[in-house]
Amino acid sequence: MTGNGLKKGKNGGVILWVALVAAVVLSIVFFAGRSYIEHRRIVSLPVVVTNRMADAQYRADLVDLRREQGKIAMERNKVVAVMDRKVEAVRAKFPEEAQAVARETNHAVRAELKKKLDDKIRAELEKDPEWKNLQLENQKHLEAIEGQLAKAREAVRNRLARERADAEAVKQGRARVAD
Repeated sequence: MTGNGLKKGKNGGVILWVALVAAVVLSIVFFAGRSYIEHRRIVSLPVVVTNRMADAQYRADLVDLRREQGKIAMERNKVVAVMDRKVEAVRAKFPEEAQAVARETNHAVRAELKKKLDDKIRAELEKDPEWKNLQLENQKHLEAIEGQLAKAREAVRNRLARERADAEAVKQGRARVAD
């Protein structure tokens, strides 16, 4: 008889050990199952990129926008070069005025002479129909460049908003960060 009044049988020690082993095994299975379920929950969360510079698609889109803007700018540069040649050709028609501007040392007088010369050049150019076409083409290129810049600003704005939303989702446990 043991101290608590119960008779200890042959199998009492074995049953105790089996119960202890079973409790340990069941605890391991329970906690492993919980961590497996937690792992599956985390893996099933949507993957987000919280750093836009790590987003390859975003960077590629910006490069494409910049490349397109560069193409437009190259086309515009050709138009501007033709315009510059026309301006210089017309300026050559007014050598006395150009020399007067170059000789003048008083800044205020020089500015006035330069303005008069520029007005004469502008008036002469306005008579040239090709000049007007060049101006229209230049304006078209400037608007296209501005359009590309607007697209780029919008892409950045949208990505920043998505980045904030993704960071908040990660913080709240609704998403996980991409590796």
